[in-house]
Amino acid sequence: MTNRIKNDIFLYNVEKNETIKLISGDKYFQIGSVSYKEDSIFFTLYYDLSFTLDTKNIIYEKEYLIKEGKCILLAENKIRWANDSIPRNLEGLKFYLESVKPNGEKTVSVINGYDTLLMRQSRDNKYCRSDMNGNLFIVRDNKKEVLLSSKDKGGGEICGYHSPDLSNDGKYIVCYYACFKYNGKKCTESSNLLEFNVVNGEMKDLGISGSEPRYSQDGNFILYISKGNYKDGGYFFCILDKKNMNVLVEFSAIEAYWIKGK
Repeated sequence: MTNRIKNDIFLYNVEKNETIKLISGDKYFQIGSVSYKEDSIFFTLYYDLSFTLDTKNIIYEKEYLIKEGKCILLAENKIRWANDSIPRNLEGLKFYLESVKPNGEKTVSVINGYDTLLMRQSRDNKYCRSDMNGNLFIVRDNKKEVLLSSKDKGGGEICGYHSPDLSNDGKYIVCYYACFKYNGKKCTESSNLLEFNVVNGEMKDLGISGSEPRYSQDGNFILYISKGNYKDGGYFFCILDKKNMNVLVEFSAIEAYWIKGK
């Protein structure tokens, strides 16, 4: 994996149709956890590939607060571990968080376990998944329950369900249904967005070609990548208004996420 350089971060309000530039020209690698509480937004940026446990043994992290239109640096952190090589048992690994605030105040704390570390920058839905074959399942009471299975249509064409996202009320799953076919020379793919009703088992075709769909917190909007294209250093993202079934905004970016409330 090579390090990607990203520059600007924007905040978009779907209800007011407003776009605000938060940070410009900052060479970060990945946006971490993003959340809001009352009238404030909190997010983190990562500046090194070491959170994938490479041999550098250090993670660079910055924590920000956005309030009243201003972006405020809360702390610059270093997360270290003492091991010179990756241990087999990551569960027992201790990470040391060295935090420096803008006023110079320094603190050191311990993060126990690799899973706890990942939660600092995790946005994944832990209850809804699809495997590499396109089988879609949810986890209930720590048990895996398959909801939709991939299909082999013959002639080298295999169709399945990918990148599912469960709505906050647990009633719907949005995903993209993709068919892959190899004609002996190249692999072709077609994909469209679907919404599955978990309660009654009904499936709705949203009539949109795209991938990686994600619900907004209220479930009224869906963020997705249009046709899964990657151009000019970024993907082409769209936001769908489910109520009116129209696209509110289209933009090019390397990554885009909904902000979740605490």
